[in-house]
Amino acid sequence: MDKTFRDILHAALALDHDSKVVLVERLAVNLSMDKESERERAKIRQDIIAGAKKMNDLYLEETKAWYPLEEEVRLKYEAENGAPDLE
Repeated sequence: MDKTFRDILHAALALDHDSKVVLVERLAVNLSMDKESERERAKIRQDIIAGAKKMNDLYLEETKAWYPLEEEVRLKYEAENGAPDLE
């Protein structure tokens, strides 16, 4: 058992009954808050994933809409100037 935890446990056991009740109530509230934080993090993660899927769909839609124009411009440029040297 960790020394710090053991020291805290011994100190808690030395408390009077009312103080122990308060301590247990505070621990319960902290555990409840931790669970709520965990649920909130999971919800945020799910929202981010859903948002990323929507963004991907929008990106693909925009790409499909603009690709023909980009291809037309590229072909016209290459016809007038030759293919670009990529090396």
